[in-house]
Amino acid sequence: MRSPYKRAGAALTVFALLLTLFPARMSAADSESVPSASVTFTFTDSGVTASDESASGYEIDGASLTITAAGTYAVTGSCSEGNVTVKKSVTGVILILDNLTLACSTTAPLLCKKSTGVTLWLNGDSALTDNENPDDENSEDATVADAFEGAAVKVNSESASLLIKGSGSLTADGSACKNGIKAGSTSSITVSGGTLHIKAANNGLAADGAVIIKGGTLDITAANDGIKASPDDDDTESAGTITIYDGNITVDAESDGINAAGDITIYGGTFVIDAQSDGIQTDGNLTISDGTFHITTLNGYNSSGFDSDTMSCKGLKASASDDDTDDASNTITITGGAFTLNTADDAIHSDAYIEITGGQFAIQTGDDGAHADTSLILGTNGGTVARDPDMTVSNSYEGLEAGTVYIYSGRYSVRASDDGINAAGGNGGENGGFDPGGGGGNHFNPGGGGPGGRMMGGFNGARLFADSDYSINIMGGNVYVNADGDGLDSNGALTLTGGNIEVWGQSSGDNEPLDSDGTLTVNGATVFAAGCAGMGVASPSNGSQGYTSYGGTSGGFGGGPGGWGGGSSSASSISSGALISVTNGASTVYQASAPKAVSYVFFSSPDASSSYSISSGSGSVSCQYGNDWTHSWNDGVVTTAATESAAGVRTYTCSVCGATATETIPQLVTIPEDSDDSGDTGDTGDSGDSETDTGYAVTFVADDCIINVYYTQDYTSPSESGVSATVSRSSSTGQPDSSGDGQVNFTVVPADGYTVEESNISIEGTYKNL
Repeated sequence: MRSPYKRAGAALTVFALLLTLFPARMSAADSESVPSASVTFTFTDSGVTASDESASGYEIDGASLTITAAGTYAVTGSCSEGNVTVKKSVTGVILILDNLTLACSTTAPLLCKKSTGVTLWLNGDSALTDNENPDDENSEDATVADAFEGAAVKVNSESASLLIKGSGSLTADGSACKNGIKAGSTSSITVSGGTLHIKAANNGLAADGAVIIKGGTLDITAANDGIKASPDDDDTESAGTITIYDGNITVDAESDGINAAGDITIYGGTFVIDAQSDGIQTDGNLTISDGTFHITTLNGYNSSGFDSDTMSCKGLKASASDDDTDDASNTITITGGAFTLNTADDAIHSDAYIEITGGQFAIQTGDDGAHADTSLILGTNGGTVARDPDMTVSNSYEGLEAGTVYIYSGRYSVRASDDGINAAGGNGGENGGFDPGGGGGNHFNPGGGGPGGRMMGGFNGARLFADSDYSINIMGGNVYVNADGDGLDSNGALTLTGGNIEVWGQSSGDNEPLDSDGTLTVNGATVFAAGCAGMGVASPSNGSQGYTSYGGTSGGFGGGPGGWGGGSSSASSISSGALISVTNGASTVYQASAPKAVSYVFFSSPDASSSYSISSGSGSVSCQYGNDWTHSWNDGVVTTAATESAAGVRTYTCSVCGATATETIPQLVTIPEDSDDSGDTGDTGDSGDSETDTGYAVTFVADDCIINVYYTQDYTSPSESGVSATVSRSSSTGQPDSSGDGQVNFTVVPADGYTVEESNISIEGTYKNL
């Protein structure tokens, strides 16, 4: 278009404004370049200088810089007593930390006041150190106490938001004072990129409203919790949620690694957590769909200093209180991920429900591998993927424990010093044993079904127990248990209607491989159980499936309902390491290698007949006749790749017999784009926006004039001066806006000797709105 200006007696100059026809949107996964700053501030011990002293949007007082208007600002230099503050209610601020080193003893080195919206862009290596006196927080001088911020980066309350991104690094050091990075009531912190090194005398990265991590690297050392979202007791508005999509997260915490008063949701990421209390703890619900987790609590499973009366050192925990939890509804839901858990206390613990349908677990614990006061649900009803989930508990007191236990699918290997799988009714150890977690407030609520009151399927889909009954229900999967107490111990019904189950109980004493205080049902499962007779051998009383047994107080072979009768046989001990075979004539049906001496063996399968016999000898198990762990599995190959719309499949093959097994590769998760920084509360985690609106891109081409841009229609002073490009914005908020309400507010200031020619652009006075 032609210029609206002309110089007397001179040729017309060209002025053009180019407006793109589509919104400029950027994905969090995209590699973003550092934005261009309108002003660069340089800190020295003498104070702050600005690259453009005529620019607006800031105030300088010695070594204190205050941002008073939206805009993009770069901050660099070094100062031992300086600070940056974003003024209350100012949003749309981008601060580029460019190799900045800043410390302060009177306030937070970086302070975002109430209702602010700030993006912290990391470029180069920066460091912020809080040197405030921690005693000032509780000073009798109200002015001193009110001025205390207690964090290297502090975001005040009332729906303020901080977004951290970029390719640089930031060391946020609160080790001499209190917190590393902290946001107040209803405020949120989002990390999308960069490398954060956080040190704290209290909490590392904390927000009362929400902590959201979409990427980046976090290395946190904290004397309290590493990552935390826990509002004050009198704060009824902050949700206290943590949502993690991706990132490399390392936490060394003297208390909890990750702690939230609200829900914790994890879609992926890599976690290395060393915590003296719980690894990941929530008062609400914990949901994990993918990720790699290495969690150690206290000194691991053989910690000598663990006291269940005064300590909680669990790996994954959903528990609002250690008091009576009869009304608890906390749920841990895990659908995928890889977990290495080495814990002094329960590896996985919920006051109500645990539901695990996928993932790989390597567990060592000083107490229970997985403990749910109400229901422990493993696998998927009707699931066809053999290794969903895949769990090995190599050290535990009790392997799997709940008021009610359901196993539908998956593979489980459990080593326990007491009961392998337990539907329990007390806090203390049985048979004179000591329960390491017995003083920790277990309150069993059996018969609760699934989360939200969902009924769980049993034999022929029927409910087999009353609401008050304890029960173990195995409907599928591959289960291997080696326990020094009872193998499967139910204080109510024990129902085995599917799957392949191998159980080793105590060699001698009062425990049994199959212990049921209610009915024992075997109908549809292949069951091999060995140990000692204990206080009497439980015989199936429900189901039509036959069984055979060796040894026991009554001796001989027994028959189940609809099964077969048996003769008598004198019991004798089978030594540790012996090969035990179940045969039908010359055909081998099942084999097992005894990990201990046993005097009683039970076998039942849907195809069992009266001609089956049990014998022992030497040799090794042929994998096609043993449990799932006798195969020589390869490392697996991806046979179906996961996508953002569907899960994938990994297939394992036995190099000896050619058997195959599969596991699910979790569906890829689309990380939501960064929401704008206009001060959203973030109380429910991420806003869910799939894209960030960065407005329409606008380019000015002009000769002999200067373009000044105003983010709103307040023309007191320009937001950007002498620009060649900008974006459309909301005239009410000043935020980028590509909707029909988005505008470009600008002035064209002609050079000396030029006048306005309003031939092609309608200008209201001096200003133009597009």
